[in-house]
Amino acid sequence: MRELVERARAGGPRGLVVSESLADGAPVAAFLKGLTLLSQEKLDPAAAAFREAMRASADFSPAMVYLGACYAAGGNDKEAAAIWRTALIREGDAVSLHALLADALLRQGRPDLAVDDLDAARARWPEDQGLTRRFVMAALLAGRQIEGLQALDEAVARQVDDEPSLALALFMLYQAFETGERSRAPARIVSGCGVWADHYREAGGTVLGLVDTWVAAVARQK
Repeated sequence: MRELVERARAGGPRGLVVSESLADGAPVAAFLKGLTLLSQEKLDPAAAAFREAMRASADFSPAMVYLGACYAAGGNDKEAAAIWRTALIREGDAVSLHALLADALLRQGRPDLAVDDLDAARARWPEDQGLTRRFVMAALLAGRQIEGLQALDEAVARQVDDEPSLALALFMLYQAFETGERSRAPARIVSGCGVWADHYREAGGTVLGLVDTWVAAVARQK
């Protein structure tokens, strides 16, 4: 077992050979076997190995996290989200797990669930840029535009720019004006939307023509 772990540390899981006899009942060996299979994109056998590691040791949370990765890689985001929620309970709060869970929920089209988890996570890690970007996207998609716009405004002030978030926020701002729902757009943010467009331009945004059109439309209706 020690030799197997040393080989994994030295060369990574790819190409690592784990015998069935060693993997049976030895959670670390089963886990390494799962990593090897996952690196080869053999999702179902990898998931089986991670489940074997969990059966051998119920508290072996890394196997649970990577089992979720197998589900997500196979397009089963509902299962991935469920396993990562359980991992959060067993593992305790971890930024990476909150990010994985949020991504799975967003891919399912459940920004309402993602934004609630991210709201709690941001309270604990307010400076984490990845959580902020995900919260902005989730809040805007969940219909909590004011919270999303304000979070992005604060992020831009801290020089935390994210091209997709900026584009989505500017579109939501434009849509609020076009539909006559200006109350969803705080005045301070409306007045600074040109700054967001500048940041988007500097980030090399791919839909700059649309962004300029949206900003111009907002400017005409202020």
